Formats: sequence, C-alpha cells, structure tokens
Amino acid sequence: MSLADELELQDVAEELIDEFGRDVQLVAEGATDVSATEPWKGKTGPGASITVSAVFQAMNKELVPGTAVQIGDSLAIIKSKGLAGREITAADRLVDGTRQWAIIAPVESKAGNTSFVWFLHVRDAGA
Repeated sequence: MSLADELELQDVAEELIDEFGRDVQLVAEGATDVSATEPWKGKTGPGASITVSAVFQAMNKELVPGTAVQIGDSLAIIKSKGLAGREITAADRLVDGTRQWAIIAPVESKAGNTSFVWFLHVRDAGA
C-alpha cells in the first residue's frame, strides 16, 4: 500500500466520522477539568481537552463472552487526524454532553505509518 493509498483511506475515515459522528471532548490524562454542567470553567488540573468527532456503537456482552465487556459499554470511533500524534491512553476520558466515558481499552488502527482511527472501548463513568 502506497502513502497515497493510506492518505486516501484516512480521508474516507474522516469523512464518514464527520458525517455520522458528534463532537465530544477528549480529556487528557490527569485533567480534572470539564464539568458536565459548567464546561466554560475549563480545566482545574494538569492535562488538556480537545474536541473530537466520535461515532458510538453499543457493545453486546453476549457477543463477546469471557471478556471485560460489561452491559452498557460502547465502542467510540474517533478519527486520528486532528490529534496531532497524541496517544490516547486508558487514563484519558471522553465527555459527551453531560455524560462522561472512561476509556477501558484504546486501539489505534494504522496502515504503515498512517493512523486512520482510534477504537475506544468506553464505559459510563458518571457525571
């Protein structure tokens, strides 16, 4: 696969997520900021948050027996473009309106050196 092919696939992933996703906040490791009810106050600790577009897919525990999937878990798919090479870790979290999601397992999808999307196994962390 050539670099041109990789970049074309990245563009397709970006278009689909932009079309079908919604904006959420990706809050960096160690941040204690984004209040679900007062997001304008900004962060109160280390780390930063960025707005990303995400598509959410419910996960069915019965389809993945013997794993860490729990009832209510979801899969959030976000585009890599716009993250500026930032690694997503399980210490980060997503804020979707008034809902906060803990990141259980982040997986980056790459071809060669080109990152397309991140698949984030997320769980409701309360507001």
